[in-house]
Amino acid sequence: MEPRPQRPRSTPGQTPSGSTPPTQGAQVPPYQQPGDVDPTAFIAPPRTEYDYSPLDLAPPSQRRKRQLVVAIVGVLALVVIGALVVLGYLFLDDGNDDDGLDELARAQTVIAATTVEATGPASPSEGNATTDGTADAGTAANPTETPTTESAGDGEATTAPTTASSEPTTEPTAAAGPSVEDLTALLPEDADLPVQGLDVVEDSEATEEDVAGAIGGNRAAETNLEKWGWSGNVGRTFSASDPTLLDATATTYLRVSVHGFSSATNAKDALDYFSGYLADSGWTELDDPGVGDASLMLQQEQEDGTIIVSLYVQKGQVMYLIQGGAQGGGDPSENVVALAQTIIGD
Repeated sequence: MEPRPQRPRSTPGQTPSGSTPPTQGAQVPPYQQPGDVDPTAFIAPPRTEYDYSPLDLAPPSQRRKRQLVVAIVGVLALVVIGALVVLGYLFLDDGNDDDGLDELARAQTVIAATTVEATGPASPSEGNATTDGTADAGTAANPTETPTTESAGDGEATTAPTTASSEPTTEPTAAAGPSVEDLTALLPEDADLPVQGLDVVEDSEATEEDVAGAIGGNRAAETNLEKWGWSGNVGRTFSASDPTLLDATATTYLRVSVHGFSSATNAKDALDYFSGYLADSGWTELDDPGVGDASLMLQQEQEDGTIIVSLYVQKGQVMYLIQGGAQGGGDPSENVVALAQTIIGD
């Protein structure tokens, strides 16, 4: 191979042969194209040689990290702005609601005060409750008309009737039933007994829970006693210390139990409920003896042949339960009715 000929070196300040030196202040392009080169075949230099953007010079992974950070910051900014908007709305909304409630309360107070001044305070009167939930007649207030002043359109005052109650403004309380002392005074003594030989006397007193248990022990029994204004119960039992000394069919014991209620109507309802409980338990109803304001008599035979008779009597606010038992199949009903007539009357 023949060696390539060396190119002549140009000294500093000289230009290659065939070229004109650049004028003072003229800008020399980075690449000088010879006159015999096709311009369309010119290839642009790499981008890094003329574009010095710091972002473009960063590696692709670093640019992606920067873009991700910018996106996260933008999302957080939107969340914070949204939270501030919601909190501001809630704060303003609560304030408006409170103002509205205050205005409503003040308006209602003014209306109530005006009504009280015009008509006076009214309180409904409650009657004695009955088993069917109705009230006693005659307890409602009698309305009367009282004039009130209304302002006319021309500034003159006119009067118009307004309904007001003539009853006392204080709410009536339920009537109290007889006390235990009052009920004890109604119990019979030895002299009231229609038979002889009952030489043992025992007194008793029952609570409301005891009485409710005797008529079923359920919620209905407890509710009824409260509704009827049950005030107490006392009892007295007369029995024979030695029944063998009496006749074979004699009455061996008599018992009187007295219940107090807040009204005669409630006492009558209690009579129906108590006697109905015995009837549902297998007791047989007997002829009504017609004692007191209302009465009902039932009978049941025990396994040993003893006949027990229960007579319920309502007299005013009191309900009596008069019981008697006769041994050997005897009939104690006559003695039971006789004792009831003695202590209660016809």
